[in-house]
Amino acid sequence: MKTVFDNDMVAHVWAQQTQANGRNAGNTLLFERGSLYSYGYHFEVARFIWPASDRAVYINPSEYSATTGRHKSLAYGAVADCRIFVLPRDLWIDETDGAELVDSKHSRAAAYYADKVAEFIGKAARARKYRALHLREARRVSAEAQDYAGYFNLPIGQFSPSVPLEQDSAELDAIAATERRVSREAAKREREASAEQLGKWRAGQSVAFPMAHQPSDGAALLRVVGEEVQTSRGARFPLAHAERALPIVARCLASLDNHGGGATFGGGVLRLGHFKVDRIDDSGTLFAGCHRIKRAELERFIGELSAVSV
Repeated sequence: MKTVFDNDMVAHVWAQQTQANGRNAGNTLLFERGSLYSYGYHFEVARFIWPASDRAVYINPSEYSATTGRHKSLAYGAVADCRIFVLPRDLWIDETDGAELVDSKHSRAAAYYADKVAEFIGKAARARKYRALHLREARRVSAEAQDYAGYFNLPIGQFSPSVPLEQDSAELDAIAATERRVSREAAKREREASAEQLGKWRAGQSVAFPMAHQPSDGAALLRVVGEEVQTSRGARFPLAHAERALPIVARCLASLDNHGGGATFGGGVLRLGHFKVDRIDDSGTLFAGCHRIKRAELERFIGELSAVSV
């Protein structure tokens, strides 16, 4: 079994929870069972909450180094399909914790979330710019706190830090709309500037994927490099697996046009290397772990492989 990967694949294989351990060549990013570590066991970046089948993850908000920050970003990307609770390591519940310690950690988690919401509200009150952004973060943390309560079957009232209603005011809506417009315009300019690089990436050349072309909803793009398929999110799997799976995917897409509905693949029946295809929804989007691949990209890729095989 392969256990040494590049950084992206360390995070992706950890997120699949299909093997017990793995690491990068320098041993600076590694995982054992449900835990992902940066620079050794002293810094646990993230951990699946037992049982891992529930697809819920703790992520450590602490900063250790710039490289650890990048490792943390990889973890976020690899578990995008999971419920995520960003809490200090000492608040993570261990399998060996007794009932009294578990209750204490839940109480301290509620206080932590309340403090984070208050922190963002305070930043918003002082901000001359990005006020709406800070209030949106306050709302996001508040929602995460309530999700935590729901996951652990705790009283929701204990995990409901309030966010001022002014977050919905016309003034803040206008600020947020301006921020979105500026962001869209900047992204458009960057996409135009990096169009040539995207073409090189699609062609399998050794260039970084231009992130301006990453769909805003997180869906992945695909390319072939040698005997591998690579995604724009850093995952990779054997081309031979794609050649076996894509005719099945193509039939599912054709069935959507005729009958509607989607398809679910249980028990890892459709595998792509370390990854298993979970389902294709009624829009034709394929879901495989943290990856989503839209119908247009699937059809483009199927066509590309068909042309190569002719």
